[in-house]
Amino acid sequence: MNNNLLDVTAVICTINQENTIKQVCQSLKNNMIGEIIIVDGGSSDKTIEIAKKFANQIIKDPGKGLAIARNIGIANAKKKYILNCGADNVMPDKSVEKMLSALKKEDIMGVGALTRVNPNSYLTRAMNNRLEVRFIPGTTNIIGTPNLMLRKRLIDNPYKENRTWSDDSELCENWKNIYKKNFELVDVIIYEIDQNYNSICYRWKHYGISDYENFSSNIKNWSFKRKLQSIFHPIRVDVINVMLKLNFKKKIETFFFLLLITIIRYYWWMRTVIKKFFLKN
Repeated sequence: MNNNLLDVTAVICTINQENTIKQVCQSLKNNMIGEIIIVDGGSSDKTIEIAKKFANQIIKDPGKGLAIARNIGIANAKKKYILNCGADNVMPDKSVEKMLSALKKEDIMGVGALTRVNPNSYLTRAMNNRLEVRFIPGTTNIIGTPNLMLRKRLIDNPYKENRTWSDDSELCENWKNIYKKNFELVDVIIYEIDQNYNSICYRWKHYGISDYENFSSNIKNWSFKRKLQSIFHPIRVDVINVMLKLNFKKKIETFFFLLLITIIRYYWWMRTVIKKFFLKN
């Protein structure tokens, strides 16, 4: 047994990630992660074959959404802390140790990290421009993936399983109400690899579906003002706020990317609304 291993289980939800899973798992090993759990959604490529060389457990994902997949991984974990890690998140050496140190602060209940991509195209350069001003180290209300949290808290108050695309914002909002503590973004940069037009469309598609799920589940409880805030949230955070913070050159470079991701997000929000309407009727 290696006594230098961190008391951390990394949970990675995968489907056809053969291009990234080796680098992701190797980076976790380099970070001395105590346990790696892969929850796989039926990969037809070499994801499982590659993952077997690194993972302590490989569990079948029933295909009912990311929230359920994450909860399954968390339920099977044996370590005190859970690192929810994307299948494209490469963790530089010592990054998890730094996140763990921040999590052990008395008033912190979850820790996130900054993310960047390899700026090898217009889309990835614009994506980095957005990331640089969208997420700033310090206390925050919401953290995304990758994130580090206590397993017990995730067991007691897990991801809501009616969310097909695990909603980090919903989990964070729920925890803030329960525990009355803060989240923190640490000054650690995690790299998202293999980013391209298709992966960008996939991500903001599911953000749009998540927007629908969040809005529809709270529509009876929210005030009119809160509903408007939800509807205009994508425009406010990913167009207005980002554009205000960028310098002139980066404004020009980034605007069409921001427009693209916002249109994709609203398109899938509205498409899901229409689909649900016709299913009811």
